[in-house]
Amino acid sequence: MSRRHDIGVVEKLCERIAILYAGRIVEAGATADVLSAPCHPYAIGRRRSFPDIREPERTLVSIPGYPPRLAAAQPGCSFAERCPFTQPVCRSVTPPLAALAGRLVACHFAEQAEELRNAAKRPGTWDRSYAA
Repeated sequence: MSRRHDIGVVEKLCERIAILYAGRIVEAGATADVLSAPCHPYAIGRRRSFPDIREPERTLVSIPGYPPRLAAAQPGCSFAERCPFTQPVCRSVTPPLAALAGRLVACHFAEQAEELRNAAKRPGTWDRSYAA
């Protein structure tokens, strides 16, 4: 079974969207807002992994690593092992799903989303060795 997501169809048909990671909502809001300017690092990475005809020269990224094992609950953000912006707090404190700019985001650094989006565009941002 394919796990392909057709973001173009979602963008055209849905007014609101929720991005899930490891069975938890990490970002939710108006589809156009979430897809054009994501705030959670996973949503940022996903956005950078899909081609966009408006940016044909853009380098696509692959988020390295693997999702966590859901049976082995661990503290902190479930995306911390794969996130290029991880800080110590990410590994110890689970970020709450909090309101930010008309949407909900579960990231300790969501208020720095523009900075994260800019950093995500730089070559090498997603090229790290991650624990499996």
